[in-house]
Amino acid sequence: VYPRAHLGKARRETVTLEFFLDPEGRVHLPRIVEATHPEFGWSAATALARWRFEPPLRQGKPVFARLRIPFEFNPPVIKRAEAAQ
Repeated sequence: VYPRAHLGKARRETVTLEFFLDPEGRVHLPRIVEATHPEFGWSAATALARWRFEPPLRQGKPVFARLRIPFEFNPPVIKRAEAAQ
């Protein structure tokens, strides 16, 4: 979710998160590695914590894994009728 405080700035924002996946594909300990603004880092980490992945495998067996993932936030397009509300 694009943070409300930044809606009027209309800039592309980026975040890189590092996290662990457990053998069931659940996210653990998301950490903000880089973010153009802290609010975007928090938004990305909050979303990531809800995601589920295919379990990471090593030699065919589920294992823990450490990953990094980039996020890109593009400002939403606000139509004039929406902006007036």
